[in-house]
Amino acid sequence: MDERCHGSTMAPDWKDVAMALQAMEGELDGTVTVQISRGGNGKFAFLRMEAHLYRCPPGATGLVHLASAKMCTSGNGVKGTSAALLLLLHDLDCDYFRRTVQICPYDGA
Repeated sequence: MDERCHGSTMAPDWKDVAMALQAMEGELDGTVTVQISRGGNGKFAFLRMEAHLYRCPPGATGLVHLASAKMCTSGNGVKGTSAALLLLLHDLDCDYFRRTVQICPYDGA
């Protein structure tokens, strides 16, 4: 048995999110920002998550917005904050590709 998996639920954790952010920023030559806020109250509480991809091209005076994605943790079937963040990054990646090459690489297009 692989020692890395011993005792693990195989669910994503913060390290997986950090690695995904690093890979995405490196591959797309940009900076990803994530904002998390609370929605709802009491037992109906949920998280709102929003991600944006920016780039500062050479000679530019500011950041250029390249892509964005939003989601709520309620009703999406995702269990855990790390899994929700990975799904958010997936949606951000799809939005970037839709805007730049008119496809989402994960849609089978």
